[in-house]
Amino acid sequence: MMTTCFFLAIMVVSFFTIFPIYLVLWLFTFLFDKRRVIVHRFTCIWASLLTILMLGWRVKVLGRKNLNSKGAKVIVCNHQSLMDIMILYRLHKSFKFISKAVIFKVPFLGWVMYLNKYIGIERGTIKSMVKMMQDCTDNLKQGSSILIFPEGTRSEDGNLKPFKTGAFSLAKDNQKSIVPIVIKGTSDLPAKNTLKLKPFKKITVEVLEEIPYGDFKDEPLIDIVNSVQKLMSEELERL
Repeated sequence: MMTTCFFLAIMVVSFFTIFPIYLVLWLFTFLFDKRRVIVHRFTCIWASLLTILMLGWRVKVLGRKNLNSKGAKVIVCNHQSLMDIMILYRLHKSFKFISKAVIFKVPFLGWVMYLNKYIGIERGTIKSMVKMMQDCTDNLKQGSSILIFPEGTRSEDGNLKPFKTGAFSLAKDNQKSIVPIVIKGTSDLPAKNTLKLKPFKKITVEVLEEIPYGDFKDEPLIDIVNSVQKLMSEELERL
């Protein structure tokens, strides 16, 4: 628990100290960087340094080249931990992700998410769900990739939970490729329903091959969901 408290304290202090830099970056770039790519890249650097220096997590990224193609994509990743986003920043690739709307109200953390133009959702409300999907569509049209956890919530045991269809519907409706990502080793960082973090963890992030829109444009939605889930489940087991 001391490790967790130390990490959270450092995170809070770092947010407090770097937030002025975020504001400066935003002020100097918001007119020409509508997608907030520069601010996001700064967030990637901050998150990477935080996980390396504070907890010594060893993150191995495989298949990074599979995110190198041009154009916006729908990125789907399994969800094991609160720290998954922190780890995925180690990809150093531009994306928007979806978070609970209440997080945007947290001082400094929420403000940083707002400056990055990440997407909020109030779970359980149809209106918020519709707005979230529209925000995702707008970002895809502007050229920003969308990162979604299709399980909808964190897995309790590290195994894949059933996928929801939203991410795949988004890709099909907007004629965008799907890029699956498998993350392994974060299930106890912290485990669900706890706040205990472990230092010096070995974590693997693997970016699987891009699935072009043309490969699934004529497939029923449920078949796309099942196919990608099977692919990710097999790779998770292999890792």
